[in-house]
This record gives sequence, structure tokens and C-alpha cells, in this order.
Amino acid sequence: MNPIVNVLHQFGIDDAALPHGNGHINNTFLVECNPRVILQRINTSIFKKPAEVMENIMAVTAYLREKIAEKGGDPEAIVKERGLGAVSDLSALEAFVDQAIAANPGPVADFKAGKKAAAGFFVGQVMKLSKGKADPKIVGGIVAKKLAEA
Repeated sequence: MNPIVNVLHQFGIDDAALPHGNGHINNTFLVECNPRVILQRINTSIFKKPAEVMENIMAVTAYLREKIAEKGGDPEAIVKERGLGAVSDLSALEAFVDQAIAANPGPVADFKAGKKAAAGFFVGQVMKLSKGKADPKIVGGIVAKKLAEA
């Protein structure tokens, strides 16, 4: 069992945890509770000194809180206002995928000819279209589905 899931289970809140990325750098879970929190397991083979990473994260967080307090406002509202949030709306992501597929018939043909790596090209195109705000894992799933239907 994933160590984060194990900890959540011990507190009886494992149902509240949503996987929010699982990569080489860390595993991330969004825990829907009050207050909402994000838990991460840092990969020590990548980050040799996790304590220093956490100190850096805490310093950045303190700086951001200070700046928000100076200017006033709700952090979530600021993220929305400045367009800093991730694109997670499936219909918006599907529209990006449709746009990328329509604009690139060559890689579609490559995919149909058995070059499965062509799917990665479309993930990159969607990342471009979304200005880096799309979740590549979600996009990858949509791309695979759409290319299978193409």
C-alpha cells in the first residue's frame, strides 16, 4: 500500500484522498477535508535531502501568504483571476485534443500505422494549446480514446 494511503487509512480519511499525480518526483494526494490539504511523498532518490526541500516549500509558502496578506484577497480567487489554475474540465480538455488531432493528420496516420509513440505528440500539442495547464495524464487518456476512435 502507498505510504500516504496507509497514513490516511490510519486516520480513517482514506476515502477523502484523491490521487493528484504519481510521478518520479513525488506522489501527490488532494485530501478533501476541512481545511483541504495536499499530501506528497518526496522521492528520496531524486531529492537527496527532503528536509531542505520542505524548508524551501515552507519559505515559498510563507512568502506567498505574506504577499497575499499585503494585497488582500482570497488565494483561490487570485488563482482564478490570474488564470493560474490547472485546466481540469474534461470538455475543455477534449476540445483541445480534438483541435490537436484535426490540425495534425500526419501523426494520426502514424498512430494508425502502429506508431503508438505518436500519441505523445498529441499530449504535447494539448499542453501547448492549454499553455501548460492541462494534466498530461488525463490528456493522455483522452488522446488514447480519441485516437482509437479516429
